[in-house]
Amino acid sequence: MRTYITSFLCVVVILAGGCASKQRPLAEEAASGRIPGLATESTPEVPTDIQGLWVRDFGEPELNALIESTLRSNPDVASAAAQLRAAMATTRIVGAEQYPQVSGQFSGSRGRSVSQIDIPGSSDTLQTQTTNRFELGMSLSWEVDLWGRLADARQAALFDQEASAARFAATQLALTTSVSRAWFQAQALSIQQSIAEKLLEVAERSLRATKDRVNRGLIGSLELSLARSQVEGAKAELESRTREKRNAIRLVQALAGSYPDGTLSPKDELPELFDPPPAFLPSEMLARRPDLIAASLEISAADSRVSEAEKSLIPSISLSGSYGTASDELSDLLDSNFSVWNIAGSLLQPLFQGGRLRAEVERREALLAASIANFESTLITALREVEDALDSDAYLREAAKRAAESARLAQEAATVGFDRYERGLIDLLDVLELQNRAFDAYNFAVDLRLAALLNRIDLYAALGGGFEPPVDPEQTLSQNP
Repeated sequence: MRTYITSFLCVVVILAGGCASKQRPLAEEAASGRIPGLATESTPEVPTDIQGLWVRDFGEPELNALIESTLRSNPDVASAAAQLRAAMATTRIVGAEQYPQVSGQFSGSRGRSVSQIDIPGSSDTLQTQTTNRFELGMSLSWEVDLWGRLADARQAALFDQEASAARFAATQLALTTSVSRAWFQAQALSIQQSIAEKLLEVAERSLRATKDRVNRGLIGSLELSLARSQVEGAKAELESRTREKRNAIRLVQALAGSYPDGTLSPKDELPELFDPPPAFLPSEMLARRPDLIAASLEISAADSRVSEAEKSLIPSISLSGSYGTASDELSDLLDSNFSVWNIAGSLLQPLFQGGRLRAEVERREALLAASIANFESTLITALREVEDALDSDAYLREAAKRAAESARLAQEAATVGFDRYERGLIDLLDVLELQNRAFDAYNFAVDLRLAALLNRIDLYAALGGGFEPPVDPEQTLSQNP
């Protein structure tokens, strides 16, 4: 009997394993539908050190330390990690349905019964009896996954787990870009604070020169009021830049998971961007952008759930059995002579449930269609983000260079103008105009350099991480003659 049961279970296992469902590449189909020729592109080689490429491009060791602190201490990372652990536990829970469920049990009872015996010629006699019953054993139940319904449920849970891992990576990428943006904004504001300090210094120098000329009777009080107004405006500008810098520093500290006390000291310098971005391939985003990976996995999970719901319409097979001992005496429970067992099988075919099962199939098919549409929307948004960042990259880097040269020339003009003012060759209004133009040009140059850096960060986020710089053919030939 045991040999027969073992052989039967082995056959069932083989059949169940052979009927496991296969997943369809619906995400790839949806992507190739939106981007003709995407399926024919070769799979790009994704760098393993995506975060390290950021630091190498910017040349900012401080930023690397901030990123590490952010990924270690930010509460959003801890929340995403906890959700990933929950998804992994859900996968184990769902997967457990594929295996036999075995449980051990022990029961004991004691009862008293009363019976009445009628004896002719005598009064009725009541007879009582006290009985004991003890049972020890194991029970087994197993739904044979002959059609792969439980396998589909587990596969859907696995896809959900992988999607949760992708969302965890997306959270890390979003925080990395956020702290990078905040860090460079703090650096830019630190530079502009220095510019404001220099503006105040120049304004006070102009005020001293104006007072000297007023004392000599060369000019009147109008010029003195203008010079004092310039000083007060420079002080207000300095206070505004100082406050904005402290706010930016506090944002960096908050993202890094530390107390935002504003004590961080960014350097008064922005890194240069020398390497242009590589040629863009949409397949690169599909291979490494976390939100696209998560959206594609959600399609696969929804597809598996459709298959699971469809197989709920098919008959299900269940096996159950138990083995143990039973006796009126507790001491006999370990005696094999008192063993008891049973085995049973059942076939369940849903006949009428008010349309619930077919409605569940329709509901999951609708969710699958929604996940495909969500993937396509995410893909289109990603394409737009990449194209915007690529289109702006070269323009902003070139504009920043021209703005820096413009600021240098404006500073030369302001220096010459002040010298001429001290010699009485031009009016104070002309000097103030030249000074304001020079400092506006410096601030504009800083804004453009910051914009170029932020745009490069946006490109990193759009592509799903850093990238290797494009290879210069001439340099390659010179290195490999």
